Amino acid sequence: MGAKTIIACVLLALATVLVAKDVRDPVGTITDAPAAARPGNAGSGQALSRIDSGFLIDAARSGRAEIEAAELAERVSSHADVKRFARRMIEEHGRAADDLAALAKLKGVELPETPSVAQRTELTALKALSGHVFDKTYASRLGVRAHEKTLATFRTAVNRARDPDVKEFATRQLPVLQRHLEEAQALRAAVGRDR
Repeated sequence: MGAKTIIACVLLALATVLVAKDVRDPVGTITDAPAAARPGNAGSGQALSRIDSGFLIDAARSGRAEIEAAELAERVSSHADVKRFARRMIEEHGRAADDLAALAKLKGVELPETPSVAQRTELTALKALSGHVFDKTYASRLGVRAHEKTLATFRTAVNRARDPDVKEFATRQLPVLQRHLEEAQALRAAVGRDR
């Protein structure tokens, strides 16, 4: 096992710990959001509930992490299925990010432009990998695991969001995210078979 692989494993373990420590209340409230991203600090009109603004912030961070990971996969992977999946993630998460930005602007919520600390750590670890190990890690952690977490966040928003526009956005994205999860599971299986 090379030094880069060991470093990547350590960073992935650290990312797992950070994700575990990034425990949020059941509505997904962000505690490290910038002041302008908190309800009532931007825009005009009625402020969103903490549940709704927290969801928008979480969705922005998750989407940004997906796009950054997919851009990396397009550059690094030599596996055709990984590249195809990554291209689709860039396009579809990019469209969702545009819709989310418009909604956040309308609701007066300033969205973060970067993934969370845990997501950035995971992306850093992914950058240290190459070849088959990269493909497997990307498919498993940024494909399957990230979409499982994102789906849970969006399902919570569908059930608990108070603002009808926020609820509608989450509802509209659910089938797309479910399809992404299924595609990621198939990709993980394909990459695992190709060794």
